[in-house]
Amino acid sequence: MKGVISDSLKKKIEQLHAQQKNWAEVDGRAAEETRAKQSAEQAARLKKKAAEEAARKREDVRDLFERRFKVLAEALPWITQPSGKSVTLDSYECTRPEQKKAVEICRDFATMLLDRVITKKDSAAGILLVGKCGTGKTHLAKGILAELRAARMPGFFIPAIELFDLYTPDFSSDLSISRTKLRELIAGVSCLVIDDVGADSWSVARRSRLQQVIDMRIEAGLPTVVTSNMDPLRSREDAGERLSSRFSGSLYPIVCTWEDRREAKSLRRRNAQDIFRGGKC
Repeated sequence: MKGVISDSLKKKIEQLHAQQKNWAEVDGRAAEETRAKQSAEQAARLKKKAAEEAARKREDVRDLFERRFKVLAEALPWITQPSGKSVTLDSYECTRPEQKKAVEICRDFATMLLDRVITKKDSAAGILLVGKCGTGKTHLAKGILAELRAARMPGFFIPAIELFDLYTPDFSSDLSISRTKLRELIAGVSCLVIDDVGADSWSVARRSRLQQVIDMRIEAGLPTVVTSNMDPLRSREDAGERLSSRFSGSLYPIVCTWEDRREAKSLRRRNAQDIFRGGKC
């Protein structure tokens, strides 16, 4: 009869609808998989791009510090820089746990400096190596510079007395660069090591100069390493309240309380015959 659909035709229509539904679901899953794949590929590209940009930034920072070091070293050729070969953190003799801990701190300081500079997190945090003569303070400081040199982040070594002389009018007039440029370079090297800051450094003028140098480096977000045979954190009368505050706020103290190595190996502790006769009577 007209207008009546047979059961077989109904069944075929239902099958066709089911098939269309299945096709739609398949198409939907395929589209979803395509979108997921495209999203993953985009994320991978963005991750690769971010990694490449981070690597370029690290190289740019290294190049900048190498250029600054080169210009400063050429301007101050009489100040010998550590070669980074013989005096290293690995060559520092450790006989006590405190010494091993000191080496570990110095190594962490040097190894992570580039990351701290880039992230600007504690990038100006330096180290104060304090203790009596012969405990290896300068060795540790030079060991830090050896690590930085190997990482293409060369820092600059300068004895305290040389640093103070640089700022005297008669001395600075003989430099190949201006005093302004000199200050910029001292403030801008990756790490400045000021060696042997002693009691004679606490005159008003020198105290002011030392504070100025540390302040410049803090402002630049770069660390300073200071070695001293006295503790300016405790000797506030000598160092001055403001300088002691600067040291305390920007320099992590490593107190070298162990034995004087030079004294332990001094000639006066040996028998004269062993020295001059080779032990022969």
